[in-house]
Amino acid sequence: MGSKLDHVRWWALHRTTSQKLMRSAAASAGTENRSWLAGNPNLPLDVLTALATDPSQGIRYKVATNPICPPELRERLVATLDPGPA
Repeated sequence: MGSKLDHVRWWALHRTTSQKLMRSAAASAGTENRSWLAGNPNLPLDVLTALATDPSQGIRYKVATNPICPPELRERLVATLDPGPA
């Protein structure tokens, strides 16, 4: 997170309760925006579920570690995440 603007965007996307902003950010082409949003504990479940299919493994990881992630979705995501080098 480099600039002050990045910090403001992170805060807005990570803590917002605005459904309009969350839905717009989830459809964003910007991986960084979706990543910040995926950790938001205020996400509607349908947005969280949509982000769980994101092509970015980092975003799927953030979904899995989101405190509102349902256990069955978390288990499914953990099974698909690359564990990295052994």
